[in-house]
Amino acid sequence: MKKCKRKMCAGRRLRKRQGAEIKRLKKEVARLSAQRCQEASVDGVRHPEAALIFGSEVEAIRAYVLEYPRLETGGSLYGWYGESGLPVIALVTGPGKNAQHYEVSFHADEAYSFALGNALVEYGLQHLGEWHSHHH
Repeated sequence: MKKCKRKMCAGRRLRKRQGAEIKRLKKEVARLSAQRCQEASVDGVRHPEAALIFGSEVEAIRAYVLEYPRLETGGSLYGWYGESGLPVIALVTGPGKNAQHYEVSFHADEAYSFALGNALVEYGLQHLGEWHSHHH
């Protein structure tokens, strides 16, 4: 195995960036925890008023929405609950091939969502919720 000398090799640079990003996310979780994020009660179930989401997943939602600029669309949110109780959204999925998109409603492809959810459990991801768009 070749050692990197003067310049940092790509793998080390990537690990360093990832480490910095993880450190930043941990600080943000700690900050939000310190604020004691209030929880809202919906139908007797408590839900946090805040969530953390990876930037790449925000971009994924944006791309899905741009596919249907005049119709509603949506998908699922997967991730985990951090030690503070805040949900951490690590994966956003789209509507599925057989979804129904209308001007004022959206119906996901249930078979797609079910199969995908079952597959993601193997990776330790939990289904955290759904998302959908509202156009003009």
